[in-house]
Amino acid sequence: MCLPYNYPIVKSGLKRISAYLESFRASISFLNSSNHHIAAYKSYCIVVNERPRKFALDMDVRWNSTYLMLKHLMPHKQSFSVFIQTHYPRASGEPMLLTETHWYIAEHILTFLELFYD
Repeated sequence: MCLPYNYPIVKSGLKRISAYLESFRASISFLNSSNHHIAAYKSYCIVVNERPRKFALDMDVRWNSTYLMLKHLMPHKQSFSVFIQTHYPRASGEPMLLTETHWYIAEHILTFLELFYD
């Protein structure tokens, strides 16, 4: 049984970690922003012997879409991170878009949301 989308504890929890979620959203948006990025990621996945996948963004008003976004992204953590870090444009000295801290938080968010999703 899935809880209502406006379940207060879930929305409150997601607000507190929204900065981390924005990094994942920006990464997925970057990947999906052009056919060139999608093709490059697909080629990269083939080289590292991983099945390519297209990732969907979540919707602010549906917490379960955030759960699904992270659930589909986590198995591709390594390939996705490497691709984003090497292709995402950033200024000299600007921090990386996705760090180990982002992935650590994402794992905990996923565990938190899974309780409500199930």
